[in-house]
Amino acid sequence: MITSAAVVQGALASFGQLRGLATRLFDTGATQAPRPASDRAVDAEQLRAFARDFVESDPAFADDLFAAADRHERGC
Repeated sequence: MITSAAVVQGALASFGQLRGLATRLFDTGATQAPRPASDRAVDAEQLRAFARDFVESDPAFADDLFAAADRHERGC
């Protein structure tokens, strides 16, 4: 099986985006100050944009990401 370099790079970029968002969303380090609601809204919108990439290929995963974005935006 031959894998296109563009496919691999795209997957790595998507993984990098997800890792960065997950770090911001789920990092519970005690040294972190609460983020302003406006920052949470920006993070949530970035996560929703990422989730839209998976709506057709993995709708359950996309739904989980949308739910996580909603929780993050509410500050839960």
